[in-house]
Formats: sequence, C-alpha cells, structure tokens
Amino acid sequence: MDIVVPEQNPNEALEHPLVRALLASCFDGVIVVDATNRTILRANSQAETLLGYRTGEVLGCKCDEALQTSLCKRNCPLESCNKADNTTRELKILSKSGDIHRSISARSRMILVRNPQGEPV
Repeated sequence: MDIVVPEQNPNEALEHPLVRALLASCFDGVIVVDATNRTILRANSQAETLLGYRTGEVLGCKCDEALQTSLCKRNCPLESCNKADNTTRELKILSKSGDIHRSISARSRMILVRNPQGEPV
C-alpha cells in the first residue's frame, strides 16, 4: 500500500493533512524515514514510547542508529520497499529506558509516500 500526495519533497508531504492525520491518529508507532538518505523525518508519540526516545532526539538521525537492529545491516527494509516483495519484517530493536537499553520484538512495515507521477517523495 502506498500513499499518494501532490507534494514533491518529503518535508512538504509530511505537512499534507492526510499524512498529518495518519501520524496523529495511528495506534502504532510510526517513524517516517527519507528513503534516499535514511534519516528520520518524523516520529509519532507511540514511536517515542516504543523506542524510549523523544522525537527531537532522533530527528535527523539515521534510522539504523535509532532502531539499533541487525536487520538494517543485513537486509534493509527500505531497500526492498520499492519492490513487489513483502515489506513487513519481524525484528528486534533496542528500546531505551533511562540509561538502560532492552531488546524488544517489533514488526516493521514500509509504506511509500508517492507523488501523482508515482515517484517516492
């Protein structure tokens, strides 16, 4: 499943009312990553709870630095996102609680935000 918005760049797309509403109302943790350079552009409050980081702590960070999972090094989900294969992955991530990090099981699902021409934004 992809989301299509008229905006041409990721920051404008994140301000689209549909995208903002999805981020705010989603019960799951959502992390928005720029697929080109793999930096975190946004995270909702549920993602903050899951990861143990405030959004400001991870904005601009590489997604593998925030998630700290070996899957990113072996089989990056973003690389396969634009292909027809399954974009749902089971993974272990490190969640921060104060100064303690603990491994938790999670499921990631990649959804592309595209412009009307079908290109990822």
